[in-house]
Amino acid sequence: MKLFSRLFKYIFRYKWPVVASIALGLTASSMNILSIFAFQPVLEVIFTGKAATAEKIRKEKFSEIPVLGKVEKKIQPLRAAVDEKMEQLTIWAMDHKMKAIYIIGIIVAIAGLLKGFATYISDYLMTYTGISIVTDLREEIHRHIIHMDLPFFSEKTTGELMARSSNDITTMNTAITSVMDVGIQSPISIAMILSFMYYQSPELTIYSILIAPFVAGVVALTGKKIRKVSKKAQESIADVMDVMQETYNGIRVVKAFGMEDFESARFQKSNKKAYRTYLKRQAIRKITSPLMEFLGTLAIISVLFAGAHLILREQTLTGAKFFLFIVALSRLYRPVKDLGHIHIEIQQGMAGAERVFEILDTRRVLEEKPDAIPMPFLEKGILFKDVNFRYSPDGRNVLENINLEIPRGNVTAIVGRSGAGKTSFANLLCRFYDPNEGAVLMDGKDLRDFTLQSLRDRIAIVTQDTILFNDTVRNNIAYGRTDIPLESVIEAAEKAYAHEFIEKMPQGYDTDIGQQGSKLSGGQRQRLAIARAILKNPDILVFDEATSALDSEAEQKIQQAMQNLIKGRTTLIIAHRLSTVKMADEIIVLDDGKIVERGAHEELLHADGHYAQLSRLQGIFVDQTLSQ
Repeated sequence: MKLFSRLFKYIFRYKWPVVASIALGLTASSMNILSIFAFQPVLEVIFTGKAATAEKIRKEKFSEIPVLGKVEKKIQPLRAAVDEKMEQLTIWAMDHKMKAIYIIGIIVAIAGLLKGFATYISDYLMTYTGISIVTDLREEIHRHIIHMDLPFFSEKTTGELMARSSNDITTMNTAITSVMDVGIQSPISIAMILSFMYYQSPELTIYSILIAPFVAGVVALTGKKIRKVSKKAQESIADVMDVMQETYNGIRVVKAFGMEDFESARFQKSNKKAYRTYLKRQAIRKITSPLMEFLGTLAIISVLFAGAHLILREQTLTGAKFFLFIVALSRLYRPVKDLGHIHIEIQQGMAGAERVFEILDTRRVLEEKPDAIPMPFLEKGILFKDVNFRYSPDGRNVLENINLEIPRGNVTAIVGRSGAGKTSFANLLCRFYDPNEGAVLMDGKDLRDFTLQSLRDRIAIVTQDTILFNDTVRNNIAYGRTDIPLESVIEAAEKAYAHEFIEKMPQGYDTDIGQQGSKLSGGQRQRLAIARAILKNPDILVFDEATSALDSEAEQKIQQAMQNLIKGRTTLIIAHRLSTVKMADEIIVLDDGKIVERGAHEELLHADGHYAQLSRLQGIFVDQTLSQ
């Protein structure tokens, strides 16, 4: 019920289309009943040769069924009035047989036209509402996911998030549109058809619905199983998407190691698991229809026996009424069957809804304070004060007892072996994570006192894994800022030493660069990332291994671009390759999460400690510097 109540909040946004659709559904159901009712006068004449009098009809006794007896007493005046009117119409039809047939034909045709028109508009409005709700949900889950913090993305795989944003939403789409289309109209049709059947014969109506508890039991049982299996099916398809995403992203490695067959086998294993789960779900779904048909057949047989008894022995039911009752009963089958199917779809949709709402209910680890303020321009500098940090509560510290001051306008480099904790500095400075102990301060204020948006507006980061989008060069540099003139984009590209190669591209700044910038070299991608950072014009710059994957020539151009970018800005350079850090005012050497050395490049070389050892391993600058 909790899931339904949450979905109802979305439905309420579109209350007027729903109200209009329900009204049109009532109209369509009324026309359906009218088209059956119109035949009664003629059928009375055909079956009995005369009008069935209201007095005879009122001889029916219902007192043997207490509930029916009470209901009959309540509605008897209305029913008597309808009976009397039908008797008059029957007498008229008997005297004007052909004219009555023509009029009935016209009435049925008009009723059919109105029913079709009302049904179409009603179905369209319900479908519009259902699709609108799903569109809202898809936008909401995407917005929620991209606003989550990095700890969330470290726990969820890309394939899982894609599955929840696409497959689970699609499953919900089927369920919601079915509910809006069938789930509202079918109960209206059933209620009106049952009312007509009750008017014709209360006793036969009771016989007809005796089978209802068995139908409900079948639907409930299969629905419960479907929901459980559907959840497993959604999880298995997420696994399939995970394997696909990993394989396609790592296709160079796959081919370099000749692992195509291995990856095919890995995918086949995951795909087979999903196949078995989906097949099981379909097996449960498909058994519902034959079971309901069998139960419907039993209902018809019981009605035939009961109808024969009422007509032939008790003579309290006319043949015409019995015939119309059977016609109404046959029209009852479709909406009942639709409700059975929709229950199955709802259970599948609820399995998807559980997974979607699970994401929407996930809260960020890094929440803004209610009284967080916009971050002003940096005036004094950045301070890491007594910082201890670990990525998981029970993990080891990746940074321990860090005290580091970065004055405004200074260039500070963080170096060390792989795994020393260098990137964690960038993560804390951008507030992708918060320290477990201590604080990161800007101008004496804790980062947690500032709004996240204003903090990140002040920082630009260039990483080793350059993230570009399948768009034009211009849009990648401007990234989301449509108000930036082309002249500013070109100026940023020139400072990043990217303008020359951009001009040589087929459409220049309007050239599409492909998925992840696949049409560019590593150095070109990095220079576009630097141009993007230059255009942002930040207070603080972070270079996280920005040249580690480049050759010497590309690295030299990137270093020239970096020098243009860092002028007048507070800069943090995180590097494994020491050739990048010569320009730094201070170099911080990390080892196992602790600061073990600090100083300028030449000072550290002459100290002959960790930094000098790293330099020897890389074969740079050591001999030249020490020989001076």
